[in-house]
Amino acid sequence: MRAVMHRLVLGWHRWTGVTVGLVLVFMAATGILLSHRSRMEPAVYSDLLTSPGCDTRLPLDALASTARAAHPNGEIDYIRVKGAAAGSARIPSTQVRLSGPGFQDDVFVDPCTGAVQGQRGRYGGFFGAMEAWHKFRFVKNGYVISGTAALLLVFVLAGAGIYLWWPRRSSSLKLALKPNPRLRGRERTLNLHKVLGVYASFILVPTALTGVPQAFDWFQDGIFWITASPRPAKPQSTPMPGKTPLSMETYWQELQSLVPDPAEALLRFPARPRDPVEILAIERGAPHANARTTLFLDAYSGEVLRFTPYAQSSLGHQACLWTLSWHTGMVGGIVGPLIIASGALALIFLAWSGLSSFVRRALRPAR
Repeated sequence: MRAVMHRLVLGWHRWTGVTVGLVLVFMAATGILLSHRSRMEPAVYSDLLTSPGCDTRLPLDALASTARAAHPNGEIDYIRVKGAAAGSARIPSTQVRLSGPGFQDDVFVDPCTGAVQGQRGRYGGFFGAMEAWHKFRFVKNGYVISGTAALLLVFVLAGAGIYLWWPRRSSSLKLALKPNPRLRGRERTLNLHKVLGVYASFILVPTALTGVPQAFDWFQDGIFWITASPRPAKPQSTPMPGKTPLSMETYWQELQSLVPDPAEALLRFPARPRDPVEILAIERGAPHANARTTLFLDAYSGEVLRFTPYAQSSLGHQACLWTLSWHTGMVGGIVGPLIIASGALALIFLAWSGLSSFVRRALRPAR
């Protein structure tokens, strides 16, 4: 019975690796670069993403007006404001996302002078292209490919791989965790494949699982269900006859009264009359780069409809945001990207060693 099960699992592992493995290698290669994006991009695109520092910023309405003039075909989706890093002579440019039929473009504005630094598409630039490739944006419903590949990595490749590696005798477990230097040729490659696969799974499995919520809403819903954290309904604004939404600067000042000097804030403006103003803020000293505090404001009165600091948010909310930070290498300071990159490099080696072993075995009878 064990021999039959072993053959079935081996065939499943082998053929899935040969096919899905190519997709995973592609995702690993692009993921290595994306794990360093938050640290490398401001240096690579310094003239676009940063501006000379100043003591007083212009109101957000002035910056939005400048951005809209530079891209008159778009409607404002949101504004992203970032605080300056300690000791830095330059400050981040203010990002204004403009959307329209078939496009999403970002205009970067100097927050001190209002000058347009430049603009690019949602997936423009080197790192934007890497993100688009990593998510298979060049294919319709590409998120299905990336999300399915991540699930297969966990349940087929890693799960089946551990089953195939597991020694028959528990006394051999310690030896199975070390490479065998006496092996040569295909046997040595296969041995390294098995041993490295065990250690790499401690990185690859969490990385794959934390990527799935970014692809599938049902996986996010599962996290909320497991943590017994119901998703709160989004509050609504109350339109008033003859009144228009307040100024953007008013919303920004209200946020600062609740979250003084945020490290980052994204102000999403209402698309429909009853939509609230949604603000996602990262406090200084937040536990990770996506530890978002949420604020909903009535677009017409500025009334606080809901304010939830990250530390007081539900376990499901915190878990979903933590998975995003882990998957993008934004947990653990400089160590986070190195861990993600080491797992991606290990996956590339596993794909090569597995394919190499498979080809050598297939050609052996021909010799």
